[in-house]
This record gives sequence, C-alpha cells and structure tokens, in this order.
Amino acid sequence: MSTIRFEDLGRPIQQLLKSLKDGYNDADMALMEFVSVKDMAKIYDDLNSSKKAELIWKELRRELKERRQQILAKELEETTNKQEMEKIQELIRKAEEEEAEHQRQKEEKKRQKKERREQREKERREREEQAEREMREEEEKAKQLDEEAAEKARRRAQKKKEKKRLEEERLAQEAAEAEAEAERAAEEEAKAKEERRKTKKKEIAELKAKEEDLRQRAEANMKEQAKSKARNLKEEWDKFVKDHPLEYGDAEEEIVQVDIGRSTRPPPKEFLKVKQIRIPEVEDKEEAAFFKLDIRLHSGGQKFVQRRYNQFVELKSKLGSTLEVLEAQFPGKTFTRLRGAGLDKRRLELEVWINDVIQKLSSARSYAGITLDAKQQLRGDAARAEAERQRMAQAGVAKLALHQFADISE
Repeated sequence: MSTIRFEDLGRPIQQLLKSLKDGYNDADMALMEFVSVKDMAKIYDDLNSSKKAELIWKELRRELKERRQQILAKELEETTNKQEMEKIQELIRKAEEEEAEHQRQKEEKKRQKKERREQREKERREREEQAEREMREEEEKAKQLDEEAAEKARRRAQKKKEKKRLEEERLAQEAAEAEAEAERAAEEEAKAKEERRKTKKKEIAELKAKEEDLRQRAEANMKEQAKSKARNLKEEWDKFVKDHPLEYGDAEEEIVQVDIGRSTRPPPKEFLKVKQIRIPEVEDKEEAAFFKLDIRLHSGGQKFVQRRYNQFVELKSKLGSTLEVLEAQFPGKTFTRLRGAGLDKRRLELEVWINDVIQKLSSARSYAGITLDAKQQLRGDAARAEAERQRMAQAGVAKLALHQFADISE
C-alpha cells in the first residue's frame, strides 16, 4: 500500500497520471516514493511535446523500478554489514573467554609449583630424620661391640653417612636444575602467551573499532533514508519551479496534450553514440586497478576498453555544468589503495555514475537549470533561444569528452 497521497504529488506527476487511459494502481503509487524533482522537470517537458502520456509513463515507471532496485541493493549491503557486526561480536566474546581461561591456567600453575616445592621440602626432612634414626641405631649397636668392632662400626657408619650426604647433595642439585629448567620453560611460555594475549587484545580493539564504524555508517544510512522518505514531492516541485522561472514560468498552467497525428519524418539522430556502459569486473594489477568497460552503442555495436580510476576523474573534470544535474554521487579518492570488497564497491559506484551521465546527456532538457550571463539582459523568446544555445554548447563539450573516454570517434 502506497504511503504517498495523490494530492502530495507535484503537478506534472498529477497531470501525467490523469492522462493515462488505463489509469494507475496502488503499485504505481508506491513507486512515487522514488520520484525526484529532475523526473518532474522531464515529465513537464515531455508533456509539452508530442510525446504520448503512456510512453512517458512507461519510461518513468522503468526508471523508478531500477531506482527501487538500487535502494534494495543498498539495504542488502546494510544487512550484510549487520551480519559482519554479529561475527565481530562473536569473535570478541571468544577472545574474552580465552583471556579468562589464560588467567585461570596461570593461577593453577602457580598453585602446582608451590605444592611441588612443599613436597620436596617434606621429603628432604623425612630423609634427614631417617638418617638420624639409622645413625642412632648404629651407635647403639657399636656400644655393644668391643672397641675394635665399635671403631669399625663407627667408620662404616661414617662412610654410610657420607655416602648418604653425597647422594642427598646430588639429588638436591638435580632437583634444583630441574626446577630451574622448568622455570625457564615456564617463563618462555609465559612470554609467548603474553605476546599472543597482546596480539589478541589488539585484534579485539581493531574489531571493536570496525564494529563501531559499521554501526555509525548503518545509523547514518538509516537517518538518510528516513530523511529522504519524509520529503514532500509537491513542495519540492513548487520550489524547483520558483528557482527556474525562465524554463518553468508557466508550470502552473494546465497541460493539455494534442494528438498531432503520425509524422512521416525519420526519427532524429541520437545525440550520443553511447547507449549504455557496464563495468562487469575490475582487474587489480601491481601498478594500478583497471576497470573493464562493456560499451553498448545505439547502432547495436559493442566494444570493450579498460580505464583507470584517474581517467574517470579526468572525465568528471571535463563535464562542466552536466555535474549540476547528476543524481549519482562520484566515488571520491581514498588515502590508501582499495582492495577486495572496497574496490568492487567503487566499481559499482562508477557504473551507476557513468550511466547517469549518459542518461542526462541523452535527455531533451538536460540543462533546464542553466543560468544566463547576467550582462545579457534578455527576455522572452530571446532568453529562451540564448539558453538553448548555451545548453547545446555545453552538451557538445560533455559529449566530446564522453566519446573520447569511450574511445569512440565522432
């Protein structure tokens, strides 16, 4: 169901819909959401010509459907950005869980190390106590023997004690070396884990920054869409007529189409040789990125050329007043070289922009908003003739620049 009322539409749209033999339906009214002031200016000119209302409506409806498809594609891109944000949030959650697990393992190793140290100290005390008991037992046995036997027993006991002492020192040294080696390994592992943890924190910070950027872009797009949907077409048309009194001074008059019959003259020659330019792919080479252009001609021919981004910028600088009537935005330069998805996005934007240039140059009133030289105090038909002369001169310059860009001879 359309959200735009018939009375909110500009007068040219209202007159066009009234002129349709088969009328219009809710689906047609839903398309009115995508009508621009430039569309109403073209409808006004076409209604003043011999062009049939049904043909005007057919071309306008096709244009509005394509515009709606572009908006739906942009909304799909925003949905993709939302999915990417969800993936980023999942990665952040996993990274935080890994950090918590790292801290838990670190505490567990400290506890185990302390338990091993206490166990070694306990075993050492037990061995010393055992040695003391055995020594006392040997001494008691020696007292029962004669002095020679007692002496021999003491020497044996002393040797045994010395042997045990040496064994204790060897075991203690081995334990100390093993502990030192374990500590070195633990320190190296801790350093490696700390490096990984820092890297992970850095990645988390970058992911959060990317998430914030995507969120801000999504909010900006939503605000822009809400702002564009809230416009009033009737007010925009009235303002456009007020700003261009030379071409649309009589826009409030009722437009009546007159059937002038079928003409026997051949159709006029197309102003441009180029009908459409598609950019199906881009080749990212080491020296630069090359956009492959599929050029369709009005003669039915087709040719393929390659162009760099700087060549599009050069064409833009040669278009002059044509830029003032373009609706598509030219993709601006970036501080870093684009790769992957960013480069493909630029390809799509350039394709939309170059076809907007072709469409505007092909229109009968491409330069309806031209301003006459203030020194020429012209009125009435003289002013209209001068405006037409300036339009044709500017259109000729833009046409030549476009044909040179497409490598097409005049």
